[in-house]
Amino acid sequence: MFILSMKSLKNRKNSFLSGPETFQYHYLNKYIQKLVYDILFTYDIKVGSIITNFEMDDINLNMDTAIPLGLLTNELITNIVKHAFPESKGTITIKLKYVADKIEFTIADDGIGIPTDIDFENSDTLGLEIVKNLVNQLEGDFNIENINGTEFKMIFKELKYKVRR
Repeated sequence: MFILSMKSLKNRKNSFLSGPETFQYHYLNKYIQKLVYDILFTYDIKVGSIITNFEMDDINLNMDTAIPLGLLTNELITNIVKHAFPESKGTITIKLKYVADKIEFTIADDGIGIPTDIDFENSDTLGLEIVKNLVNQLEGDFNIENINGTEFKMIFKELKYKVRR
């Protein structure tokens, strides 16, 4: 099973990359959609029980930006599926939009919300640490609101590609 998953990841990565000289993700919106659907499938969510809404501009990002954004999407959607919908019913909304010279990325759900005793700034939960580290890697700013579910919103710029040797 693990070997198939690694093969699948390699094929997915290759299908969304252009030539090695540009390191751009094509159809980032389609990549995010497929990633979300794959997570729902992995958790055996019945079709139609968790509704997904996508509002995404056509955005191409270099690998230094797209990979952490994919990991962040994976972490947030997985947490939503595991914690937000005890009855496995609800709505997830994902937005990826240009706002001036920056990119705004939002993942929201209409689930039960994050417990009020969690301090986002000083949390020691692994999931929030991963989220904070990925946002820092993207040199972004984020906000979490806990009204009618949970909304994670991040603003960031595409990172400059770093030449590797």
